[in-house]
Amino acid sequence: MASCSPSVSLQTLSIDDLNDVLQLLKDCDFPDKEWMTLGLNLGLTKNTLDSIEANHPRDVHRCLVECLSKWLKKADKVISPTHETLSTAARSIMEIAVAEKISERKDQEKINHVLALSIFDSYYSKLLQTLSDPATMAYKLHKEGVFEREVLERIESESSSISKQREILLDSLKEKVVAQYTCLETFIISLCKFTDDTKEGLAMKKDYEANGIKIQSERQLEENQGLKGSVLYNGILYHQQKEVGCWETTLAVGKDANALIQHIKSTFPHAEQDTSISFTFTQPNGILELKLSPVGRVPCEYGWRLDPKQEPMQVLQSFVDNALMGSCSMSVSAKPGVATEPIRHPIKLLGIEPETTIYINRQPPPSPSPAAPLEKKISNESILAMHKYEIGGCSDYGSQVIAEESDRIKKNLKLTPKLMQSLVEREVIKEEIRDFFNETYDMTDNERMNMLLSFVKAAVKNDGDNFLFFLEAMRDQDSAKANELADDLKEFHDDMYRNDLPNAFVDGKFVYLDY
Repeated sequence: MASCSPSVSLQTLSIDDLNDVLQLLKDCDFPDKEWMTLGLNLGLTKNTLDSIEANHPRDVHRCLVECLSKWLKKADKVISPTHETLSTAARSIMEIAVAEKISERKDQEKINHVLALSIFDSYYSKLLQTLSDPATMAYKLHKEGVFEREVLERIESESSSISKQREILLDSLKEKVVAQYTCLETFIISLCKFTDDTKEGLAMKKDYEANGIKIQSERQLEENQGLKGSVLYNGILYHQQKEVGCWETTLAVGKDANALIQHIKSTFPHAEQDTSISFTFTQPNGILELKLSPVGRVPCEYGWRLDPKQEPMQVLQSFVDNALMGSCSMSVSAKPGVATEPIRHPIKLLGIEPETTIYINRQPPPSPSPAAPLEKKISNESILAMHKYEIGGCSDYGSQVIAEESDRIKKNLKLTPKLMQSLVEREVIKEEIRDFFNETYDMTDNERMNMLLSFVKAAVKNDGDNFLFFLEAMRDQDSAKANELADDLKEFHDDMYRNDLPNAFVDGKFVYLDY
């Protein structure tokens, strides 16, 4: 990751500042051949310096690099490596001009630092109201080394509130300017590129340079930060409702975020804009690919469908470069009365930097009112009471029944949100297991059901009563197939029990044994 342009630090230096210190000495015309006397005056011992010379004979620049590295790592007698001690050491070896240039540079940096903060503070309130596209700005600052990925993700997560995005961006930028004032230069140059922000950008640039601080040219800044030739693109996910429980969801891609927004508003005035992203293509004439995992595998997506309008789901960079925008669309639908949970389905975006994942977020339509009130669920305590004088749940038999009848269970039992919730409420599985199934997209339906049955078998082995609760969770589904399956599994379990313990009964009834 590139970083902001180096400035003279106001604090103790570390090995991370090696390149900046070397550049500073180069700018001040320090002669590399004086590296040893400089090292002695910086607090390094002669033994250390002799070792450096022995390792790099006749290479004075490499010796200077190693000397400064030792100094920045506080080797030998070094206490606190700062620009002040560097200037003092240069003065001690009669490099007066170098020492004065370091001091002048240091003093000017302090002045620039104060001025930059003052300019930023004077524009803060206005930018808090007018900054046009904080998400795209955040991405540019991330690419240019000002923001870490964490800041970018925080801003992207507030896509529904541009005012919150502005606040996060400006507060995060203030922290960076406090640490490194040249980060404000990067922000000003980026601001001038945004059509709706050019006025503020130019005004800040004028105030900045009026105080004697020269901003690097855009070309120099891009070369320093490794961005030469990169082009920023923007994407906006939006939804058009076609009918109740059915939407057309589109990812639109273009160079100008504002033009994209205006196009969507004018062409689809009732569309709901969702996630916005900024990115670059990883290859020349690149391809943005939308990678979809199958819909409906996780329990919370039961009853949902997602149908791509084209295969493969791709947006070509060459097409976007020659048109206003490129796009990919898909149909998203929820079956009334079946889809009962909100969908949050991931779409991986490949072929771009940074690779990212966006989500389709939709709410299911209201379920139709049932013709008759649903019966209240039978509690676990009631289930145990009902089976007190008949064969109950034995851990060995219960887990064996599940293992032997697994194919039939997988064929007749749907892994729905209602089933998962019943298993949680009846304490057969934990909430963490339910959440795992709702958040894991890279398993097939068969793999998913196999894993669920393994959790259920483990619960039954631990406590035989869980077999009865598992059967009751099936009955909670109000499905004829599930009810029949539960009855058959119970009968299979009881037959195994009778065959192994033919005399375990009292007064003609089989007795429930607590295992």
